Amino acid sequence: LAWYDGLWLAGVDLCSSDWQDGASSSERAQDLVRGCVVRGVARLSRVRELSESWILRALDIGAQGVHVPNVRSADDAQRVVEACYYRPRGMRGVCRYVRSSDYAATPPPTCFERANDAVLPVIHVEGIEAVRAIDAIAAVEGLGVIFIGPYDLSQAGGRPGEVDHPEVAALMEQAVAAAARHGVPVGTFVESAETAAKWYR
Repeated sequence: LAWYDGLWLAGVDLCSSDWQDGASSSERAQDLVRGCVVRGVARLSRVRELSESWILRALDIGAQGVHVPNVRSADDAQRVVEACYYRPRGMRGVCRYVRSSDYAATPPPTCFERANDAVLPVIHVEGIEAVRAIDAIAAVEGLGVIFIGPYDLSQAGGRPGEVDHPEVAALMEQAVAAAARHGVPVGTFVESAETAAKWYR
């Protein structure tokens, strides 16, 4: 946690705990959330799979958004949105006695309205099936970010690890173009400032 504290002081905009590829536990993720709240940093969690219960767990401990891996279709994207929002926008499970609802100190409907205004559903596009369905996925109302996973996409395209290969870049560009058409922000993973600048352009 001392390492996290140094990161917050460096001026980052957000932190994300990783329950999929990392070794983070619910308790560690909640500690990260607490630190983010103190430092005024946005907090997200990357869940292990597209699962309403995993999404609910992340949001209930206080994450303001979730990264959901391997979204393959518009139906998958719709499931993510519905799991992230309370009615009338979704079907998120309701429990007031959790961190995100201030352990019932904030009365309904205020706590639910506040949660709906702040939540960020981030879906990961990392397979050929998802790229083929990208226009339908990007059209799903309520998405926060379409995040392109270059390493998984390189493997799906038969070029494992070759994230700079033109065939992989072409798949990523397809996703970027569809997201732009539908006004959805895009994210991706990069390993250098040069690659970040390339995809920013």
